[in-house]
Amino acid sequence: MEMATWLAGIGTFLAVGVAYMTLYKQSKPHILVFYVPNQKQASIIDLVVTNIGSGNAIDVRFSVDLPIHFFGIDHPTGDGNYLQASGFPMIAPGQRYEFQGGQFGGLQEELGDGLRLLVSYKYKNPIGCLCTDQEDFVLSVSHLGHLPASKSAEQTIVDAFKLSNGTATTLHEIRDELRKINNSFERILNLGEGRGPSHRN
Repeated sequence: MEMATWLAGIGTFLAVGVAYMTLYKQSKPHILVFYVPNQKQASIIDLVVTNIGSGNAIDVRFSVDLPIHFFGIDHPTGDGNYLQASGFPMIAPGQRYEFQGGQFGGLQEELGDGLRLLVSYKYKNPIGCLCTDQEDFVLSVSHLGHLPASKSAEQTIVDAFKLSNGTATTLHEIRDELRKINNSFERILNLGEGRGPSHRN
């Protein structure tokens, strides 16, 4: 009887432990910080801060300011800015922040062989207590050194159709010229047939 009671107690303890660990994993955030190629502009590199865990990361702070807006493909242009070390009040599960980091030459000059980064944050465990944790990273863009220097074909086409400050792009100018040529042919044909130029809305 005592053995059965003892085994039952162990079984209950293990069941509670497994349930707690399951809830703990569901409440635990996991912060990632990294540089990634921009999907629309081939030479641009973005800085990403995201929470891929299952819980809210509260009072997210960085050990150093994070370089952004450092441009220059082969050589730095001398400009640049920083995402402040004060971080974010909270990053929810699945939330993702993207910042324009710059280009390879500018970021490589700023980061060198790698920037050591500690990310600290708080979260609530399954019983509601506030806990503190941190992630350790080395930020680098060395693996992005072979990015193409020009815009992607998709972005080039999109930009070609845009109007900048009211000024027509090349494609708009070609369209207008083709319309003028078409109107000229119509006038010539109409004159040849003895009619006046057609008027269309």
